Amino acid sequence: MAGQYYSGDSCIIRPDGQVVQSLTGEAGVLRYEFNDDTEDFRAKFPVLQDMRH
Repeated sequence: MAGQYYSGDSCIIRPDGQVVQSLTGEAGVLRYEFNDDTEDFRAKFPVLQDMRH
């Protein structure tokens, strides 16, 4: 779109909020092998239990 600026910044963030890779202000490709540790994280930080029904 004309008149729009997109910085193109990208990052990979783990479920615990840790940024494992980032790409800012330059062209490139991020590669990261994801481990399915989501269940381990949810067991340690059970935010889904706070849902209202």
